[in-house]
Formats: sequence, structure tokens, C-alpha cells
Amino acid sequence: LSLVHVKLDANNVRWKLNSIELEREYEKNVLNFPIHRWLDSNQSFNVLLNQGPIQLASIYTIIVRTGTISSSTQLDMHLALIGDGASTLPFYLNSNSNLIHSTNNHLFQSGSKNFFYISSFYSIDIGQLFHIQIWCNSIDKLPYYCESIEVINNFNDKKYFFLVNHWFGHNLEEYLSVPLINRNEESNMFTISIKTIDISKSDDEHLVLIYIEFANGKSYEEALHSSETHQIPFQKNNIDFFSVTFDNVNDNELSLVHVKLDANNVRWKLNSIELEYEKNILNFPIHRWLDSNQSFNVLLNQGPIQLASIYTIIVRTGTISSSTQLDMHLALIGDGASTLPFHLNSNSNLIHSTNNHLFQSGSKNLFYISSFHSIDIGQLFHIQIWCNSIDKLPYYCESIEVINNFNDKKYFFLVNHWFGPNLEEYLSVPLINRNEESNMFTISIKTIDISKSDDEHLVLIYIEFANGKSHEEALHSSETHQIPFRKDNIDFFPVTIDNVNDNEITNVKVCFVNKSKENKTETEWNCAWIEIRDIFYQRNYVYKPSKIFISHANNKPYDYLNLEQIIDLPCSKNGKCFIFIRDKYIIDNL
Repeated sequence: LSLVHVKLDANNVRWKLNSIELEREYEKNVLNFPIHRWLDSNQSFNVLLNQGPIQLASIYTIIVRTGTISSSTQLDMHLALIGDGASTLPFYLNSNSNLIHSTNNHLFQSGSKNFFYISSFYSIDIGQLFHIQIWCNSIDKLPYYCESIEVINNFNDKKYFFLVNHWFGHNLEEYLSVPLINRNEESNMFTISIKTIDISKSDDEHLVLIYIEFANGKSYEEALHSSETHQIPFQKNNIDFFSVTFDNVNDNELSLVHVKLDANNVRWKLNSIELEYEKNILNFPIHRWLDSNQSFNVLLNQGPIQLASIYTIIVRTGTISSSTQLDMHLALIGDGASTLPFHLNSNSNLIHSTNNHLFQSGSKNLFYISSFHSIDIGQLFHIQIWCNSIDKLPYYCESIEVINNFNDKKYFFLVNHWFGPNLEEYLSVPLINRNEESNMFTISIKTIDISKSDDEHLVLIYIEFANGKSHEEALHSSETHQIPFRKDNIDFFPVTIDNVNDNEITNVKVCFVNKSKENKTETEWNCAWIEIRDIFYQRNYVYKPSKIFISHANNKPYDYLNLEQIIDLPCSKNGKCFIFIRDKYIIDNL
């Protein structure tokens, strides 16, 4: 059997038909066609039964898309399909039976796509669809927004799209008839949801200008002012919903979105903007204050949000730092927009690091900020740092570099700051142009022993560079100890050197000086190592003296000692040089 066609031959009669069963004698074939609908004698035909023997396979897949602004999740939804000369009885979509079932565990959630499968025991193929009829009752008395419904005929793979764009619920219309949409011929329908955190002037009327550009070059500007969810839009903690129609967009991807608050002297804290069209949902988390007086506010140019990182943040910890248990938050300040503070050591899908142990002495920690957590805010000018030392030890941050992974731009911020107990926990750091600024160096000096710790001493260091420049610095005010160069101490000195630019250090020599004019006795100073870090260009130089220093009097000519460069710090904390020897024979013959 390939086709069965049934027609009521009468005049102005309606006939409610339950089922038709055909059985061929002497064979085992029984074909049962459940119909369950009214048939009209005035129609050109009534029921076309062309799917062959009935099976439990689904004849229709129905996809119900719920808007992100929707509230209700407890619904009774019935849907009827209207074809050319025939229609179905209303399907009770959330009946969850063998005849109608869904793969969604929780139906009609905000922003969800719900699939319902209609068994061929429950319906026949009624041919070309032209309308759907919807009955929707909100059980929890909350409003429900249905964005669209798509019907797929699983026997011939034909798809029918119905743009619903309608609110159902308490004191709202519960029935709607929706015509078929030809998406190639119709204007494209967009829904725009805007979440406001706060606004400085809530009594005034405001509007938001949104500029949208598509891959085919078409662009549109829309003034958003009549919210479908609130009488006055853009009020504190509200989500406003707007339906917008654009012509000649077809199946082109969104390439750029630009948002501006059109008001006078108003500051607007915007949480997020979401654009939804057809099957695409583009969510732009913004989380910042926008100013109506600025030429533009937010340029959302990254397209659909992915988990790809938008920013890489490199935090460099000084070698003299002690604390390793920190809570560090960082905010990026751009031209007209800024981010909320990133909790760098949160270790989530939105912010993660490849380093197992964060903020170790002398380390470089990389953090990747997901584009779910931030947008591209353009040119950076400042960063803001909040740093809390959990283990109550001081932490020294040398520098922070921010890389925009969408355009590969790099921004360098010289921090050069101690955080910790009884120290400032907040710092605002401006952008540094390394080509125009003086170079920043840090010098760390490890003392093994000194013969006279009561006298005041200083270290003269003479540094030569590859471009022929040289610099001499007197080191006497340590940032780590009140009196420098004491036994077993590491002293830390920041140094600024002009006209060096991107040139390496070629030679270093040192002179040890006794500052006391009265004391003429020589002092012996045993120095373990001297480390010089070029913070701007991230170079590290380590030197070891070839002998014990003998102090020079402050009023005599200085005799410098050239230092020997080594690869790394001896017995450093990173475990590269720790050797444990327990065998006396090895020690005696070492």
C-alpha cells in the first residue's frame, strides 16, 4: 500500500473521524491510521494517508524556543498544525507520553530550545503547513514569552518556521494563530534584551541607540525606547525587551554591534545585551558604567561569544617576594569602558591559569580571561589592582602585561609595588610606553656574612650596556631591611636608568664602601650573588663575586671588582640547585 485518501461526500457536513483500519484478507498486514479530527465535506480533500503502515516513529519534531526574558516555567501548552485541507487535533506538548515526548528534562526554561516528538500513532502527515494554533496557560501565573516554533516533518525533512513573538500568561491572551514565515522573503526578526544594573537619573526618559552591521555589508540603527517588559525602560535591576525588524539581512552573520546611551549627563551601569535571531543567540556581558556624554559607549565586535580567551594577563612576581597565598583582583580601564575586576586566582572556565602554583617568587603567571567574562574594551590606559595577602606575608608585584588576543595588542604596566599586611591593598597603574620611558631595573643582593655590621655601608654598582651607555648607582636604601648588607639578608633596590631602551647589559662591576669617616678599619663583606632584572624587557642577569669584598674608605678612590655572570641564582627557591649529601665519604672527597 502506498497511499490512502479519504473524503466525505456530503453537503455542509462536519465529520469527526477517529481512525481507519485496512486489513488485507489471507495476509497478516493490518494498517491502522489514527486520525482524531473533524473533517469538512466542503474541503477539496480531507485526509491524505501517505506514510504507509503506522509506526511509533515520530512524524513531527516541534521545536519551541523560549525567549531569554521569559519568567514562567510551569505551563500547559497545546499546539495544532493547520495544513492544506486538513489539520491536527491540538497536541498537549508537555504530556510526556509515548505519543508526545520531549528530550528536555526541564521545559520552557528562559533562553531554552525545547524539542517535542509527535508519534505517528497520534498524527498523520497533513501535507504542507500554513498555520499553527497555540493555547498556552501559565500555571505559576508568571508571563511566558515564546519566540518562535519550528515544525519538522520527519517523513520528508521539510521545515516550517513560525515567528510567534508573543507573551502568554496571567491576564494575557492565551490563544494565538501564527502564519507560516518564509525566511528568505520576510524581514528578519530580532529580539534584544538589555539588563540594567543602575542609572544615575531614573526619573528622566532615556533611549538607547543600537547600531548593527552584518556580514553582507547591511547596517541598521535602531532607537530602543518602548520596552515590552517595563513601562519606563532602563531602570535599576530591570531587564528590558525589544522586538526589532531588519530588512534584507537573510542568513548573514552579525559582524558588529555598537551601543550608545542617548541622554544628557546620565551614567548608566549596563550588565549585558543579548541579541537573538533565528537560531543564533549572541550574548555580550558588559558590566560597566557608560557615560551619555561620550562619543561611543560599547563596541561589541567579537561576534558570537565563545570560551576562547579575549585577554591574556601576565603577572610577574619579584624574586624578593615572600607571600604565595593571595587574592588578586584586576580591572582593565579603557577608553570609555572598563571591566569588572577579574578574580585572577578563581580558576574557573571564565578565568584560568596554566600555572600550578601561583605568585611564586620570581615567577611569571599567565591568566586567560574568557570572552564570556569580558568584551574587547578597546585601547587600555590604566589597570586597577586589589591584592590581599592571605598568609600575612609581603608580596612584591613587579609588572603586569595585558595582551588582547583578538588584535594581538600588548599593554605594559609597571607596578613596582609591595602588597601585604599593614600595606596598601589597592593600586591604580597607568600604561607605560617602553620606548619613551626610562628603563626600570631591580637589583637584589644576597649577603652571606659581614665582619662589621654596626657600621653603615653602601655598594657602588657600575653597569655597562650594549649601546655604549653606562650607569653608576649607589645602593644604600634597601626596601627589605632598615640596615642593608647584614648577615643572611637579601636587600632589594629599584633603579631607574635613562636612554637604555632595548639594550642588554654587557658588564657589571661593584665596589663596597664604608660610609663612616671616623672608622678606618677595613670591613670584609661576603656577597653570595647579585641579581639584576630589566623589568621593561623581562631580562634577568645573575652575577657572582670572585672573592670577598674589602671595604673602601668613603674618601678614597674606588676600586671596582668585575663580576662573573652565572645562569641562575645559587640555591634558589625553584629547587634547581638543592643538593642533599648524607654520605661522609662523598663530603670528604668533594
